[in-house]
Amino acid sequence: MRTIEQPIKVGVVFAMWGEHNRLNPKQAQNPNGEDSLRVKADQLAWITEDSQVSWQLYPVDDGCPHDSAGIASGIVKTLEHPEQVSVVRLEDYVHTTEGPLANLTSVDDSRKGGAIVLGCQKALEDDAEVVVYTDADNSVHLGQLGLLLKPYLTENKQVALGNRKHPESILVKQEERWGVGIKTLRHMQRMIGEQIFTQGIKDTQAAFKLYSRDALEVILRNPTVYDFSFDTDWILAAMEYNKSITTVPFAFIDSAAESASIVQGPMTTWYTLLEGLVKAVRARHAHTVVIWPESSTKKFTHTKIWSFSSINCLPS
Repeated sequence: MRTIEQPIKVGVVFAMWGEHNRLNPKQAQNPNGEDSLRVKADQLAWITEDSQVSWQLYPVDDGCPHDSAGIASGIVKTLEHPEQVSVVRLEDYVHTTEGPLANLTSVDDSRKGGAIVLGCQKALEDDAEVVVYTDADNSVHLGQLGLLLKPYLTENKQVALGNRKHPESILVKQEERWGVGIKTLRHMQRMIGEQIFTQGIKDTQAAFKLYSRDALEVILRNPTVYDFSFDTDWILAAMEYNKSITTVPFAFIDSAAESASIVQGPMTTWYTLLEGLVKAVRARHAHTVVIWPESSTKKFTHTKIWSFSSINCLPS
């Protein structure tokens, strides 16, 4: 980080829904506590100390019924540099007829994606040169920020995607928590999102990504979805506008106890991911692999999708 010669401002965004436990410290009555907001601020302060990198953190409440924003705001007051954390509520911004949130009529229609859109908007308004997206838990140590900045600064990559499947990555995760059928669902994802996966992008959902201002300005023109599947929509949008993309290895230690896939069920999460991917593929005119309903032997690359009836994807 100290080898960076020119000043650069980084916005760091994460969504909050049901994060009332992980935001608070771990204790007997809160066994899943992570003190995550304070930890993120400390990690960013540590890694950017005596460097040309400045940062602003944007925790965005995604309509949390437990008032994650209120909890976060209380924590911010106790931080050493509270001015570097901007807590935002999506609910305050959904009633608009313009911008990337124009098609989001209610905070209840967002499942993470709307909050990330808003956080990125705020970061760009505050003159961030790049925006990093992560999760509300401590699964990703933000001391790894340089892994995302390096390809942007040295290779002019406009999008840098963390890849937990990279041979140099460190991944600690209980894959079995996804349940029976996960392999079939992953095959479905790779067939529908063929344009992504054939480009060497093997991990679309990792919560460790960097987008340049230039990339975000085109991605946020017209988001297709506001749910958990926004990752693939953004990747396809970057491809649509020829923004250079790379992947980087990093360390990820899963925080599974209160993960959305646990709270709402893994199959619900996968339904959302597949349904959103289909919408994004259609909207971005991406290539996919067609599966004919009558025969699994008729496979070829095309821009139309024959659907898996379970996610209601008839030919477009």
